[in-house]
Amino acid sequence: MNDKTLMCPTCATHIDAPHGLAALVRKLQHAHIKCDKCGRSTHPKDAEIMSSSFQHWFCQFRLQLESAVGYLPHLERSPAIEVLKPKHFDDDIHHLHTFRELLDYAGEVFRPVFRDRALGYDDAELTISPINRDGSNLAMGLRIFGHCGQNHEQDSWTLLIARYGPRSFMSYLNTEHINHPPPADGSKSVSLDGQSLPTWSMKQHKPPAVAGSPH
Repeated sequence: MNDKTLMCPTCATHIDAPHGLAALVRKLQHAHIKCDKCGRSTHPKDAEIMSSSFQHWFCQFRLQLESAVGYLPHLERSPAIEVLKPKHFDDDIHHLHTFRELLDYAGEVFRPVFRDRALGYDDAELTISPINRDGSNLAMGLRIFGHCGQNHEQDSWTLLIARYGPRSFMSYLNTEHINHPPPADGSKSVSLDGQSLPTWSMKQHKPPAVAGSPH
């Protein structure tokens, strides 16, 4: 993610602001700009609103994820894999060497959720909840669940995360379309020092402004 001021309201990718002759041509064409990824055109004002709202939701997520991973124990390889329980072992495990890599990867996985929230769709949801050790309330990993989609066509993603050593992470992504509500009481999960790790929901926060609709 970066801090450019224009984002496409359709696919939530960054749009480079036109300069020089290109800017003059766009101005003569009613100031609409075209997204290089999806090909849709939008007004710069709508792209600015989209960027502002998208970054608001992403910032909330970043703060919560950074706080949550601080609760996790530093695991060796085998215990970390046991937390993730991948279906096909190592082939499905993604290794991330820094928190920034983890944040960027999660941001790309859940980009459609941030986009729909930025557009004002209330059914888009993202939660961060603990994965407990079997038979205890000790938080061993994180479960990030996101879903979005209109017209009863829901897309969902479940990203499981374990801390691997002091700085690295392992993750496993499940894209099956399942209903995965957060735990009823996230306060039952605690970290190694006894502090509780609550479940976070995107719906706990309000948007800064109503985002523009895609053209």
